[in-house]
Amino acid sequence: MNQPPVQILDGALACPVCRESLYLHHSATRVLNRIQGEDSDGVRISAPGGFEFSLKLVPFAEIPGRRDSVEIDFWCETCSRWDAKRTVGTLRIMQHKGATQLTWESVAAPL
Repeated sequence: MNQPPVQILDGALACPVCRESLYLHHSATRVLNRIQGEDSDGVRISAPGGFEFSLKLVPFAEIPGRRDSVEIDFWCETCSRWDAKRTVGTLRIMQHKGATQLTWESVAAPL
């Protein structure tokens, strides 16, 4: 499935579902760092919110791309109907061949 392009409107990230930028909120965050450079196993640091966090070793085959990445879950006041647990999409920030890429992953269908 094609994911929508990342869109920034007047300096604000737009929702991948409704394309509005005023009502988008971030929630859980995951940082994935490779242990020994590209093409190696890594460590995922997850922060679901509040003061909680976890560390997990991640095998090479489960890591997207070849370098480190950051994933941020978002919910939208309009599309999630004020339910912060109803994620509209995950923004992935990843380096690939010297370029920093921003992509939407796991975008929800409109309600």
